[in-house]
Amino acid sequence: AYTRIKYLTGFLMLMAVYACACVVWGTAPAQTSKRLYTFAFAGFALGLGWVMAILPEGIKSTLWDHFNIQPSDLWMMHGYATWLAIYKPIQCAAAVLVIAASGAFMAYIERGGAWTLVFACCAVFAAGFVHFHELIIFDAALLAYLALCRARAVAVPMRGIALLLAVSSVPLLYHYYLYMSDPVFSRYAQLRLFKSPNPYSYAAGYGAVLVAAVYGARSVWRKGDRKMLFLLAWAAVVPVLLYLPWPVQGDMLGAYFFPLAFLAVAGFYAIPNSRPLLRNLAIASAFALSLPS
Repeated sequence: AYTRIKYLTGFLMLMAVYACACVVWGTAPAQTSKRLYTFAFAGFALGLGWVMAILPEGIKSTLWDHFNIQPSDLWMMHGYATWLAIYKPIQCAAAVLVIAASGAFMAYIERGGAWTLVFACCAVFAAGFVHFHELIIFDAALLAYLALCRARAVAVPMRGIALLLAVSSVPLLYHYYLYMSDPVFSRYAQLRLFKSPNPYSYAAGYGAVLVAAVYGARSVWRKGDRKMLFLLAWAAVVPVLLYLPWPVQGDMLGAYFFPLAFLAVAGFYAIPNSRPLLRNLAIASAFALSLPS
């Protein structure tokens, strides 16, 4: 039953990702490739662990001595594979809810709608009581999105952001009170230290998708698309959360594959249409690096 629940939550996560891809890229047939590439990059394991099988021992030792990268770090995966292999169903369920809330929020950014915002608030509220670490990431992304919109001089859906932050504050304050007042939870928080590894480990672990996402972030910033700016804010704020001086650094990685997959696809399609061969080669290379792991 435990395994079935894990597969079910993983499946729901992929469905939520594809629904968000429809919101961001649209449902027109011309955008089918973008939707499918986003879906694929969010589901594949993009670690570079297979490289360790072909590197000489001397280079492996250099990676450990100078960059503090262990061989296991290069096996870091993201997306569906990671959640099935590493995380508990409760964390997967929270990620599904946060991704669904993100999709609803981006739909609200584009066309408004009270019920869309209500759905996002309900998903956020539920995620906070399922696994509140995912909600911290979402709230930080909202605040970063607000800053990016102001810096980019684009319209900000202030009412929607304020309502989402207000709703999410309820489960966050509840958990804060619980960990501060209950000695059992307080002791658990003290013992549960989840420190982030060396930044090089994350860079090596995410591999090709991270390179494409960085290029895509540049394109998103230039275009100023409000929906994609939210994903850019999410991708930008997570590295900060990962190295804040608190015991839950590692938990702040969350569903990081979600914004990276969209930014990576944006990066590939930032390559001019006049150079289709280069674009196809870049996408094929990224998938080639992904498949062995």
